[in-house]
Amino acid sequence: MRRIFFAITFLLTLLFIAGCGKDATDEGIKIVDPDAEAPVIERFWFDTRNNPRMSSNVTCRIDAASHAITGAIDGATTAVEGMCTFSPTFTVPEGQTVYVNGVRQWSGVSRVDFSSPVTYRVENVNGEAAEYVVSLSFSFTGLPVVSISTASGMPVTSKDMWSKATITIDGVGRYDDLAAADIEIAGRGNSTWGYPKKPYKIKFDKRTEVLGMPEHKRWVLLANYIDRTLLRNDVAFYLGQRSALAWTPHGVFVELFLNGEHRGCYYLCEQIRIDENRLAINEMPPYSEMAADADISGGYILELDTYYDEVELAPYLVKGKNTIAVLLWYFGKPSFSHNDSGKAGLIFDCQTADFDILSDETWKCETEPATSRTPTSAWPSRTSATTGAKATTHGTCPRSTTAT
Repeated sequence: MRRIFFAITFLLTLLFIAGCGKDATDEGIKIVDPDAEAPVIERFWFDTRNNPRMSSNVTCRIDAASHAITGAIDGATTAVEGMCTFSPTFTVPEGQTVYVNGVRQWSGVSRVDFSSPVTYRVENVNGEAAEYVVSLSFSFTGLPVVSISTASGMPVTSKDMWSKATITIDGVGRYDDLAAADIEIAGRGNSTWGYPKKPYKIKFDKRTEVLGMPEHKRWVLLANYIDRTLLRNDVAFYLGQRSALAWTPHGVFVELFLNGEHRGCYYLCEQIRIDENRLAINEMPPYSEMAADADISGGYILELDTYYDEVELAPYLVKGKNTIAVLLWYFGKPSFSHNDSGKAGLIFDCQTADFDILSDETWKCETEPATSRTPTSAWPSRTSATTGAKATTHGTCPRSTTAT
């Protein structure tokens, strides 16, 4: 009889449990773990073993009240795409899971872009959740960071051909940042273009203020390769600004990234241009286009170089007719400051109190036979030029081709 009673009791108990289970499911009631800990991120840091580009571990601060996680990482910048992507290490209570944008995160493994604040969501077994916002600050060297990316990542190899590109500037809190903007970039300089660290010139599609300097389209990036201090141009500009000069270029030292590659410390400065924000003068037309009584009320930009020779002719002249013959010595091979065009050239300018002598199309230019070489020779060649005949072609050496 007792066995029958126990059997009936057991059967009723099973029916009761089954009924409760059905009711709980229908009513959306979940069975919870009363011992489950509240969702929390206990620690958050960056380990060099998981982030080889970092020089040291970085431990972040967690504000328990606001759930804000903050930290500072050196050697990175938001101006370069992908440079702020790291694998953080974190700890949470056993059984809790962590997500970013719905994607499960694994401590020390999952890589996240921290160039802007990132929200981490932690959940416990009961479905309770808490959110933490991770905000990191970055500093590369402390200087503003300029990042330029050319179309298709093509290198900049010409001073004459402009390449389309985009530029972003991280002002590192000292200057206003510059969001991605369209520019064109090309090489610049004479001898400096031949060095491993190349200087560049850039132009914006529209007038743009850069690092606190007045807006303009044209800017230059000086490499300062042969100046180990990197300071000479900046000091010279500073002295000019302290003088009575109407205008002297301004510049700011920056770190340059070109197509994601760090190119070093550059001097981003104003290019010399006639403009209200640069050299504020009235641009004058060429002298040949000016009337004899023209009012010279503006100015000119002059470029000084050393590719010329000065000779005092007076001791060699005699009374009456004189023939001027010029022998040009050409050093015969391209170098870091010279690209051979394969043609000879001459500009002659003789100024006296009474008249000027200028070379023109009537000057004759020919290869000096005694020193001409074959086209394959690397030896120097000479070209002679005299007055009194039309230009003619002589010889076969491409470095001494007739020119006027």
